[in-house]
Amino acid sequence: MSAPKDQRALSFGSVADAYDRFRPPLPRSVAEFCGATAASSVVDLAAGTGLATRTFVDLGCTVTAVEPDAAMHEVLTQRSPTVTALSGTAESLPLPDASVDLVIVCSAWHWFDPIPASREIGRVLCDGGHLAIVWNGLDQRVDWVAAFARLRDAMAMPHNDQSRVGYSPAAVVVDEELFDQPVTTTISWSWERSAEDLVAMLATYSGVITADDVARAAVAHRGRELLADHVTSEGTVTMPMAARVWLGARRERPTR
Repeated sequence: MSAPKDQRALSFGSVADAYDRFRPPLPRSVAEFCGATAASSVVDLAAGTGLATRTFVDLGCTVTAVEPDAAMHEVLTQRSPTVTALSGTAESLPLPDASVDLVIVCSAWHWFDPIPASREIGRVLCDGGHLAIVWNGLDQRVDWVAAFARLRDAMAMPHNDQSRVGYSPAAVVVDEELFDQPVTTTISWSWERSAEDLVAMLATYSGVITADDVARAAVAHRGRELLADHVTSEGTVTMPMAARVWLGARRERPTR
């Protein structure tokens, strides 16, 4: 039995340090696909510990990170002290109208109320600015990777129906009066990690965080079994990864 969604949404702060250590970074290629340059003003919304934030900082962007969880926010400010870090939610952003070029939401859109969130994001975006909704994680087009991912998903979604909760660009809903027809793509990349780091990553997902000790131990045990055939002599695994991107442009505001 999985924990309620509201409980899972508030669970990440309890593992903030592990989240920052074991979750995947956002590849630079994703930021570039979204049109980010050194001249861009970017909001990383539901920024967590700043895994995506740091990618945009490295590009030279002016970045504001918005994160509601105090523990995640603390790790973010420790790791990215030059970033403006604000407390806020997708439905209530502490930002002025038409003030940013790009809003990035990385692996978090499924926690939002999509229509109010898209309207609030539309408010802070400049005309022609972009909303990028990204799910950056395991490439489940690869059979053994899909089996590894199912260990995590089964803890949060008993029926493993990801489309039902919007974990896909195809399932994204926004206020269509504010955004042009989106562009979608999948960007493949590889992540070299130790097997133990990948098993530890499983424990940073909400369904596993909120599970009991017996269930978490079972996930870790099965994760090690699935990775055993893919560990190199150096003890690492080359994990196939995929960043699925929904990119929509903010329509021009009507002239008065």
